[in-house]
Amino acid sequence: MKKRLGFDEAINYQTAGDIASALEKACPNGVDVYFDNVGGSISDAVLTLINKYARIPVCGAISSYNAKGAQDDMGPQVQTALIKSSALMKGFVVNEYQERF
Repeated sequence: MKKRLGFDEAINYQTAGDIASALEKACPNGVDVYFDNVGGSISDAVLTLINKYARIPVCGAISSYNAKGAQDDMGPQVQTALIKSSALMKGFVVNEYQERF
């Protein structure tokens, strides 16, 4: 991804081990935009690194698609992180933008 697409950094969640440490190393200046289609522990770790006025478009949560109930889909309470950073988190479904295809 770095070489082919020009990204500054890339993390393979399957081989990274401690994802929180890998994210801290990859994002030493924090996170301004996080396109969330994963949810779960990866998103939990990213939320600890969001910068002031960060933007977080949320289009999926694949980590919880097989959850059996609400207790299986628990994560951090994001309100404090969003308030402290004045970040914007907005969910969307891709077909809401169908006219732009």
